[in-house]
Amino acid sequence: MKFTVRSPNHNHNGISAGVRFTAGVGETDSPAALAYFARAGYTIELQSAAVATLTVADIAPDLLDLSGMARADLVQLAKSLGLKGSGTSNDLIERIRAARAASDAANDRNDEIERTADADPFAPGADG
Repeated sequence: MKFTVRSPNHNHNGISAGVRFTAGVGETDSPAALAYFARAGYTIELQSAAVATLTVADIAPDLLDLSGMARADLVQLAKSLGLKGSGTSNDLIERIRAARAASDAANDRNDEIERTADADPFAPGADG
């Protein structure tokens, strides 16, 4: 999925974090670059054409300003995530954020299960 990244410097021309900027605007799908831009105060916008391929785990609430999206884009995003596309913009934002939080919690549980399964039962201090 592609994101449009807007530099705080609207005149920025060049490459930052591997992304080419022209007049302060660049495009990327790199999670590492997006994380850098979010920390550095850039504005990150989801490109509508890419919404159809998203999963809940792809939506990073700290990287995507859902409140700045048009309702039609929120409906498209919600539906692409398998969520209901009805309601106000605020309803859609809450639904998308709740789905992301549930996805994060499930991923955390899966990570814990994997760590437990990988633990050596014969290691010092292990029960068994």
